[in-house]
Formats: sequence, structure tokens, C-alpha cells
Amino acid sequence: MSEIYRNDSEAPLPPPEAPRDDIFEKAGETLVYTKAYAQNQLDIYKLIAIEKGAKVGSLVISIVIAVFLAIFFLTFFLLTLSFVINLLVDSLALSFGIVTLLILGLTWAVFHFRKRLFTNPLVRMLANTIYND
Repeated sequence: MSEIYRNDSEAPLPPPEAPRDDIFEKAGETLVYTKAYAQNQLDIYKLIAIEKGAKVGSLVISIVIAVFLAIFFLTFFLLTLSFVINLLVDSLALSFGIVTLLILGLTWAVFHFRKRLFTNPLVRMLANTIYND
């Protein structure tokens, strides 16, 4: 029986005090484990940052491609609209003038409502991409 009892009804005596070298050894091990834990946490946060950056980067690239395609589509649509209006008014210059006025009106509307059309949705989309898993 390895435990020392004073009598049958008492709990075992505490073990003798550990030597000081053992305490410093344990403290050194704790320091090593703490450093390893901190390094692991840093690696985890780096991976999370990389993941969030990749999500935001892919979102930005998708938006740039979508805008490029929209501009491409809009250019051909407006050219086609000019030629259709030309058939109605029999003047190519007047039809391009009408389309130019339409473009100026659309530009004013987009500029006037830019916060509601672009800023708020873009900020919301980026926030959702960054903060939601």
C-alpha cells in the first residue's frame, strides 16, 4: 500500500514537497506549451485572414467582371437602339443625339442614387462576406 494513513478514518497525507528543480522544470514545460499555443493561435488567425481575403478578392473580381460585361452589353444595346431610332426618325444624327440624352439621363440618375444603388449594397455584401461563415 503506497498511501500513508494516520488511521483508517483519515484521508491520505499529502505527498512530500517536490524539489525546486522539478518546479523550474515544470515552469519551463509550461512556457514551452504556452509558446506553442500562442504560435498555433497566430497560425489560426493567419488562416482565417487568408480565407477572408480570398473571399473578398473573389467578390471584387466577380464584380469587376460583371461591370465589364454590363458595359459591353450596354454599349451594343445603345448602338442598336440608335439604329432602331434612326429607322423611326430617318436621321442618324438625331437618333444618336436621342441616345446621348438617354445616356446623360441615366448617368445623372446613377450619380444621384449611387449610395442606394452601389455603396450600401456593396458595403453590406463585403460585410457579409467578411463576418459570416
